[in-house]
Amino acid sequence: MPEIAWDINRIEAQAKKWQEMASVLPNDSERVAWLIEQVSFLSASHMQLQEVFRLTTEGLVRVMNKADGVEKVQLIQMEAIAQRLEALERRP
Repeated sequence: MPEIAWDINRIEAQAKKWQEMASVLPNDSERVAWLIEQVSFLSASHMQLQEVFRLTTEGLVRVMNKADGVEKVQLIQMEAIAQRLEALERRP
């Protein structure tokens, strides 16, 4: 998957290019063909962004699940230590 590098300067430059091309192209059929190409690019970029977001979200869920598991193990260990300390305190 290619790197996604959208920033405000790139978006503004693309918008300016679209304005220039829409006014420079000599006839409607060329404008429509050019706009279809641009919409296709935007659609592909949108799908790419959705995929990156999905992968990032899935990774975040995995990390959170692992963190929950670690927390549960730590609680069990702390309870075991507390029980041992209580047993030691009860000894005569």
